[in-house]
Parts: sequence; C-alpha cells; structure tokens
Amino acid sequence: MSPQGSYYAWSFIDLVEADLTYTCPGGAAEPVKGHVVTWDKNGSGFLSCGEPMSDEGPEKAGAAERTAARENCPAGSPAGKTA
Repeated sequence: MSPQGSYYAWSFIDLVEADLTYTCPGGAAEPVKGHVVTWDKNGSGFLSCGEPMSDEGPEKAGAAERTAARENCPAGSPAGKTA
C-alpha cells in the first residue's frame, strides 16, 4: 500500500570557499597560496505537502525545503502555505 497525497523532496549542500596562505615553520620558503572549496554540511528530506513546516527547534525548515514546497506542493496545501 502506498501513501496517498502529495509529497516534496529536497537536498542541499552548504559550500565553503576561501583563499589561503601558509608559511612553513622557520620561514625558509616563500608562503604558499591557494584556494579551497569544501562543504560545511549537507542534507536532504522527503515530507508530505499535507503537513505545515516548522519554524522552531532543530527541525525548522531551511531555504531548500521551503523552495521545494513552494515549487512542488499544490496551491493551498499546508506545506505550501507555510513555505
């Protein structure tokens, strides 16, 4: 048996990008300069359009979830209204 109703899914990754300079101990060499791109956190979710989003606590809705609900849930649905 499959669940009835509309659902939405999302995923996200928070990228961190920075320039860096590193000087070797003793200062014998020129500083090394570089650029790094990595991630701070990532996640995903899958929820029913029939449930409103939370604005409080650790489960509060993020930007990716709100965008997914606005773009995928039927007009007037509880998730769409609170997105």
